Amino acid sequence: TLQNLRTLEIKDLRTQLSQNNVRWGNIIEKEELVQALCNIMEQKFEASKNFSRSGEIMPGKVTDVDDAVLLRELGWRPSGNARDAPAVDAANTGEKGTPQHAPILLDVYATWCGPCQFLVPQLQSAAEES
Repeated sequence: TLQNLRTLEIKDLRTQLSQNNVRWGNIIEKEELVQALCNIMEQKFEASKNFSRSGEIMPGKVTDVDDAVLLRELGWRPSGNARDAPAVDAANTGEKGTPQHAPILLDVYATWCGPCQFLVPQLQSAAEES
């Protein structure tokens, strides 16, 4: 990943840092931009490691999810075979045998739906609070 980041142009590094809410105005050297982006990517990976199966859903962030990502998150396998489903064992469950993870709010909406779009700021605010 570090090698791939080093091949990016400075403009692209700054854009990605901005998208991740990282202030880059005082970073002058390209390598410092690369390191800052690498650090934020590592933090995101650590935050999502036990949160999301696909890695595309981040804690505290409102995310648009297509059907392929949703199926990966739910552990669905194309074969439909139960033995292909992920196992639930003592390593990933609590005292009562329930999976240990943060509560998940799944809001299904349509981009053309006015009331659905009305809820987006409230959902983003709730995500920031968590």
